[in-house]
Amino acid sequence: MMKSLLEVLQPVFDLELVVSDFYYMCAEQFPEIAEFWKYLGNDGIRHCLYIGQIIEALYKRPHLFSKCSPFTPQVVTDLTASVQHAHRRVKSEHLSLKEALRFAYDFEIGMLEHRLFDLLSTRDEEVQKLIERIRSEAQLHRQKIIDTASGAGAL
Repeated sequence: MMKSLLEVLQPVFDLELVVSDFYYMCAEQFPEIAEFWKYLGNDGIRHCLYIGQIIEALYKRPHLFSKCSPFTPQVVTDLTASVQHAHRRVKSEHLSLKEALRFAYDFEIGMLEHRLFDLLSTRDEEVQKLIERIRSEAQLHRQKIIDTASGAGAL
């Protein structure tokens, strides 16, 4: 069971790292709203730390965990490939601010729609809180992206 859960958590951890890197790249490329991008990037790093804490809890208390929703690795692979493609476009200056904001919105929606926060079930209250923080921050990101896009005239 632990191996199965780790096979779920590791790709999501890696995806958060790739997305954070994209957000930091956008902070450099679009300095007029760099603080917004850094905010998203910092949250992504914090999400990695949360996932690390979840993995640690899984090792310490495996009996409190079970797999919940079915995990399709292709979903995370596709999201990661999409982020990497957008990253290359930002780096080569072939991604407009509007496109970068659209991508960020699509990513955050993808995390929510594909229920990447519902991949495991646990009776560990601390882990439940971490998962809920990641989910609520993704929802907050979505709204901040909408607000930023409106303010930047990118909608």
